[in-house]
Amino acid sequence: PADDSIVTTGVSHVKFWNVTGRLLRGKSGAFNQGQRDQAMVSLTISKKGRIYSGSEQGEIYRWKNAEVDTLVMAHEGPVFALWVCRDGLCSGGKDGKVMVWSLNLKPLVTFDLRSQSTGLDRTRIRSVCWLAKTILVGTIHSEVFEIDIESGTPSALLTGHSAGKVNGLQTHPSKRVFVTGAEDKT
Repeated sequence: PADDSIVTTGVSHVKFWNVTGRLLRGKSGAFNQGQRDQAMVSLTISKKGRIYSGSEQGEIYRWKNAEVDTLVMAHEGPVFALWVCRDGLCSGGKDGKVMVWSLNLKPLVTFDLRSQSTGLDRTRIRSVCWLAKTILVGTIHSEVFEIDIESGTPSALLTGHSAGKVNGLQTHPSKRVFVTGAEDKT
């Protein structure tokens, strides 16, 4: 938020801290909207100091002066990833969806990556990064997708194994490529 402040989140916990010299003073966040008795599992702060947090219940909270300013239901399940930039906010959740929002938390576009993943169970988004017209997305299955916002097309940049040990590794005899095999049958 500011050069001399810190925000911490957790179970039933959002706290805004100010640092003065060697002194740390905290103020609990005021939940005038939404549920206090849940975990905040993601957090992002804009360059202008606007704070957004994602809850285990799928909500995104926007904070102003240590109080909930705006609250929206964003995902079915936890909001594991948040990214804010001058163009808006990007969120990713356990539901396998990536959503793009205005800074005022108005939904702009949704991308569903559940059908794109090679994982054995439902895709869960664990990280998002919005740069210009591209969103990079990391999943629980060790995959990295690139989404072109204008075309809405996701493409896999990297796929990994979703469970178990890697049991095989083979290199190509002359090219700089390799293949792996694992207990997840991929």
